[in-house]
Amino acid sequence: MQVNTVTAGEYNFVVKGENRPFSNNFVVQRAEVVQYAGQDEVACVVLCTADSNEPGRLYFAQYSTKGRLQECNTLN
Repeated sequence: MQVNTVTAGEYNFVVKGENRPFSNNFVVQRAEVVQYAGQDEVACVVLCTADSNEPGRLYFAQYSTKGRLQECNTLN
């Protein structure tokens, strides 16, 4: 798996800068395309990498199809 890369359905993007969950590097554990307000978004569970601020932490993150963070919540 590639760090900070999200792939779901037809969408593939690298998450950069402030769009990373609390500035952490991560690998995607699970991702799917969902609808929000009639638009595609990508919902995923991400695991923070060893070189991130919170190694091992799981987050739920929802992104626009261009990689803009819409929502982020901790899972552990």
